[in-house]
Amino acid sequence: MKHDGQNHRRFSLGAAVCLGLVFTAWAAPILPTRPGPQLSDEHLCVRGIKKVSIEIVGLPESLDNEIARQRMTRHFGRALMKYGFEVDEKVTTPRLRLQYWTATDLDDPDSVALTTLIGVNQKVTVHRLEQALVLPCASFVQTAICRRADLQEMMIQEVGRATAVLGKVVSDVSASGDTR
Repeated sequence: MKHDGQNHRRFSLGAAVCLGLVFTAWAAPILPTRPGPQLSDEHLCVRGIKKVSIEIVGLPESLDNEIARQRMTRHFGRALMKYGFEVDEKVTTPRLRLQYWTATDLDDPDSVALTTLIGVNQKVTVHRLEQALVLPCASFVQTAICRRADLQEMMIQEVGRATAVLGKVVSDVSASGDTR
């Protein structure tokens, strides 16, 4: 059975979404862009975030080298500054962890589905353990499809999009009157 390009894209997008959800389900909640009337704890945990440190924890295998890592760190830092965040590597938490996953369709190996995740790790107290731990508290995920040759540029675009969502949520939550 012959597949057309649209079926390949659907498969790739479906694979990317599933992959992203599987990897983030264990890590932290995926936050909607608009908080409701009463904010969830996941939304409240990002209120007032201004100064952050960043970490690139996962690049696609074909781009996992020091030059690509430095380039993505630069682009991530610029995107964060655009939305009012200050990047300071001396800050322990909150720490924003940037990860990418890719998936390909065996029938069209030149198409790549890209999942981009920004995880917000913060120091929280686990009362049951009576201990402060650094844990993932929120996740912001984007998915896209591109040609393999355009993967690095798509990664830069997607970190910008995911950072925009993060910035909007932090701004909305910080402006809300919910102080529970």
